[in-house]
Amino acid sequence: MEKIINVLAKFGLSTYESKAYITMCSMINGKAIDISEASGIPRSKIYDVLKELNKKGFVEVERTKPLKYTVVTPKVVFEREREKIEAACRMRGRTHRTLQP
Repeated sequence: MEKIINVLAKFGLSTYESKAYITMCSMINGKAIDISEASGIPRSKIYDVLKELNKKGFVEVERTKPLKYTVVTPKVVFEREREKIEAACRMRGRTHRTLQP
């Protein structure tokens, strides 16, 4: 799991966010308490962790009572991140060309 956490850290996830995402990938969806128990993340932290994962596009929130969280598949996440990297490279290339004499 440590290797996966290190990869997810490169996408800007904290250790707790990585653990929650990895857990969600096996659960597909669930309530915060279930995700907390399965991942080992304290209940006092899980809502903030899931909120950040939602902001970063790794989980979606279903506005039910209680809230239900659904994982965004790794394929979708990695494709989106690849596109961001490619766009950044293109922008860097344009900037580099405009700065050259």
